[in-house]
Amino acid sequence: MPEAPDRNIRAVLQRAASDPAFHMLLLNNREAALKDFPLSDAERNMLMSATATQIRKMVEQARQRKWYETPVSRRTAAIAAATGALTVGGLVLAAPTVRGIRPERRAGQYLEMIAKAQSIYREQYGRYGNLEELTGGEKPALHPDVVRMDDRFVFEVSLDGNSFNATARMKNTERAWQVGPDGQVKPLE
Repeated sequence: MPEAPDRNIRAVLQRAASDPAFHMLLLNNREAALKDFPLSDAERNMLMSATATQIRKMVEQARQRKWYETPVSRRTAAIAAATGALTVGGLVLAAPTVRGIRPERRAGQYLEMIAKAQSIYREQYGRYGNLEELTGGEKPALHPDVVRMDDRFVFEVSLDGNSFNATARMKNTERAWQVGPDGQVKPLE
């Protein structure tokens, strides 16, 4: 039985959904991110030509495991075109999220990315970095959009010797979550 036309693309997106560093690489340097995947020319071209916003949407769908695999009818094609969904081989790969993710899950995802970026930064510089250091420079450990794309949260990173604490505070509430070097996201008490 032949492989589904999007199986290799799914592998890329699922990796990006589970590996924040790879997700950043996919956004910042697609050629390098895709070099180890057995993509067809059409699959590679689709991923190379997608905008960063489209890639983020597809990765979010992979993270939620909500793949839309219904054959594209004229009505579905019109909806896909109107909403910015991406299609490959007659299948809708990613559509915009209709419902939002619970704030604690979203905060946890962001904090996990920050913790992974801290580990990358520490490997490069021998210490943890503040938020500006993580998101700045020629090759940031954390893509700047991670801390800007969700305006429901305020992110902070505090450094203490050989440790760090990152927090995500939900605006206009008392709700907050934190992560440290162990990578475990916990509610802030």
